[in-house]
Amino acid sequence: MTVVYAQKLCQQCRMVERLLTNLGVTYEVRDVQEDPQALEDVMEYWRTLRPGEQPSTPVTVIDGDPVGVFFGNVPHRIKAHLAQEEKAS
Repeated sequence: MTVVYAQKLCQQCRMVERLLTNLGVTYEVRDVQEDPQALEDVMEYWRTLRPGEQPSTPVTVIDGDPVGVFFGNVPHRIKAHLAQEEKAS
């Protein structure tokens, strides 16, 4: 399962969503402004994987694996990860 943690007015979030749609990836969007658990989840990713950095959206999580957590709009990294996953399966 792929999850995009996002905010309503976040253009970078929409870009990640479009990328995943264009790649045919099924994903869920969790709005950190409306869902307190989503906010807590995304803050935990920042605390754990990027301590000391300013939290922001989007945060894309592919299959719940820390290796599959992407901060920001990084299409090249997301595509590379998905391609590697595809080869492994």
